Amino acid sequence: MVAWSDQERATITGLWGKMDIGEIGPQALSRLLIVYPWTQRHFSSFGNLSTISAILSNAKVAAHGKVVMGGLENAVQNMDSIKTAYAKLSVMHSEKLHVDPENFRLLAECITICVAAKFGSSVFTPSVQETWQKFLAVVVSALGRQYH
Repeated sequence: MVAWSDQERATITGLWGKMDIGEIGPQALSRLLIVYPWTQRHFSSFGNLSTISAILSNAKVAAHGKVVMGGLENAVQNMDSIKTAYAKLSVMHSEKLHVDPENFRLLAECITICVAAKFGSSVFTPSVQETWQKFLAVVVSALGRQYH
């Protein structure tokens, strides 16, 4: 179990409250599929992912990006029990979808980049980034738990 300070909780919930999941989610998932094209194998039902423009204009990518961010909202709301909150997702991703757990870390990096680009250094300061990345590391660990 991770210990969260009051400041960390406030930082995570404050940053989360500023986010538009309909913007950040699609951007982050698109970035993942473009920068790490081998991750596309898990999205074969999404249609054409052969070019950057195809990925950026793909409605299924955008919709799933929102779903991913909805999953992060679950973690924000369950900060004291993220592993429990993500138990079913971990099983699904490992046993049904066979997702390489490294992909969770890569997606977390893409989310961080999109958040940093959206808010800039006046909001996404080094101390905010430190807390945000701690939070995402816990989420990534929880998603990969079934693999251990």
